[in-house]
Amino acid sequence: MAEKKETKTIGVKLISAWIFSVLFIVAGIGAFTESVLSGIFMLLAGIIILPPFNKFLEKKYNLKITTWLKIIIVLVLLVFSGMAIPNTPSDNSNSGNLALIDNSNTQPSQNTQITTPTQTTTPVVEEPTDTTTIGEKNALSRALVYLRTMPFSYSGLIDQLEYEGYSYQEAKYGADNCGADWNEQATLKAQVYLDTMPFSRQGLIDQLIYEGFTQSQAEYGVNAVGY
Repeated sequence: MAEKKETKTIGVKLISAWIFSVLFIVAGIGAFTESVLSGIFMLLAGIIILPPFNKFLEKKYNLKITTWLKIIIVLVLLVFSGMAIPNTPSDNSNSGNLALIDNSNTQPSQNTQITTPTQTTTPVVEEPTDTTTIGEKNALSRALVYLRTMPFSYSGLIDQLEYEGYSYQEAKYGADNCGADWNEQATLKAQVYLDTMPFSRQGLIDQLIYEGFTQSQAEYGVNAVGY
């Protein structure tokens, strides 16, 4: 009598795990150009959610990592990956005063008389002084690093920058000037939650508001993912 083959089920959870693990591993390989430590953290995040790795742990050591624990470990590793990337403060050098330009028109007339050349000088234009502090520039650079790795709300990004030691004014400058579309960030955050666990529509809106998004941003994000 032939043995009955076990039916394998491929669900959204398994597909999502493969997609995110591959993305993190590829991003980790690319991050080695900026920081080896950042690349290692990103690779570890991809390996943690890689299905074959979890199957190996379960078979070899009888150890199973829960979904919530995976999410927490991955988020921690992503934060460490962002912190490991060195600051690259923009080097804006202001030029000094503009040189005076002498425009001399010395064209002889058609007659034999030669006219005296006239000189005109343009007024000196002073460029506005850049009042941005080094801390604000570094906070902006760090904000851009975080937005490349995970979605944030406006207030959530400020809180994360303050947690790193930036002042509120520096963190606010980074969030104000990072160019993020907060509706888009709410959409990305909503998709991350739906890829990891089930949510009711109102529950997903409440979770986004808890993350720091406004009511309208949370509703926009939920609508954008088709809920």
